[in-house]
Amino acid sequence: MLSPAEYARYGRQLILPDFGRHAQEQLKNARVLVVGHITIVDNDVVEVSNLARQILHNERRIGMPKAESIAEAVRDCEDGGVIGCITGLVGTMQATEAIRILAGSINIPMDDIRRDAQSVLADLQGHGPHITLLCRRGNDSREAVRRLSEAGGDEWAFDDVEGGLSAYTKLNPTFPMY
Repeated sequence: MLSPAEYARYGRQLILPDFGRHAQEQLKNARVLVVGHITIVDNDVVEVSNLARQILHNERRIGMPKAESIAEAVRDCEDGGVIGCITGLVGTMQATEAIRILAGSINIPMDDIRRDAQSVLADLQGHGPHITLLCRRGNDSREAVRRLSEAGGDEWAFDDVEGGLSAYTKLNPTFPMY
C-alpha cells in the first residue's frame, strides 16, 4: 500500500497507462542485490524532480553529484563490490577505454564474434559459465548472445543488457512521455 507521501512522490508515473498503483506497489516491494564491479559516470546533480524516476537517489542527496549518490546507494546495497565513481562527462573514446580496463571485463570486437564464435568461446574459458554482454548498439548485444549461445551449447549462459525506457521509446512512439 502506498502512503500519501509516496502518492505525491510517484504521481507522475502513477498516471501512466498500463502502470498505475499496482505496478508502483510491485516496485516498492522489489529487492535487488548488486555484486561485482561497477563504475558510475554522470555529470549532473540530484534534483527533487529526479526522485520519482531515478530511485537510487533520496532527499538527503539533493544537490549531490549523481555519480556519488548512486555509488553511495550501491554501497548501501552491497558493500563488498568494487564501485568506481566519475563526476563529469566522458566521451566515446574515454568510455571505450574505461570499459576495457574494468576489472573482470573482456573487450571482444563484434566482428570477431561474427567471424568465429568458437574461437571467442575458447578465449572466454575461465570467465564463465555466465557472461553478460554489453555492446554499444542494442542489436549487436542480441546478435552476440545468439551467436555465442548457438556456438556454446549448454556449457555457457549469455545475457544482454536491455536498453531501458529510453531505447524503448524510440522503438514504440506510443510509449507515454513525461
